[in-house]
Amino acid sequence: MQRRGEELRLLVITGYGKRLSVEGKVFKVEDRNKSSSKVNPADIESIVIESSGVSITSAAIELASMAGIPIFIIRGRGSPTVISPIYSVKRSPLRPEGNSTLLQRENPAAPSPRASSDLRYRTRLSA
Repeated sequence: MQRRGEELRLLVITGYGKRLSVEGKVFKVEDRNKSSSKVNPADIESIVIESSGVSITSAAIELASMAGIPIFIIRGRGSPTVISPIYSVKRSPLRPEGNSTLLQRENPAAPSPRASSDLRYRTRLSA
């Protein structure tokens, strides 16, 4: 949960043909035209991928994991996917139609490696 005056810093990747990779010790986001931008892992708290057709290198997944940055993959009609040692996605028993999911901490007692991005153990997402 955000603290007052604190900004939640997300790296949001949308658009077919984008690629998330690593150059040195920073993330590199490229598009099909080979234009790119670099993002320091210390500057972000979560990575959100909102499109199909985005590729992620294993080095980018490893860098995010080492930095404690969860990767959320959101598809148009499907359930969200989370790549994180901290969170898991489960179907919500609250909505029988199955269009709701819960983002839940695997071990609520364990401290988050990035406390400022802690979602207070449970956040509801609509798929």
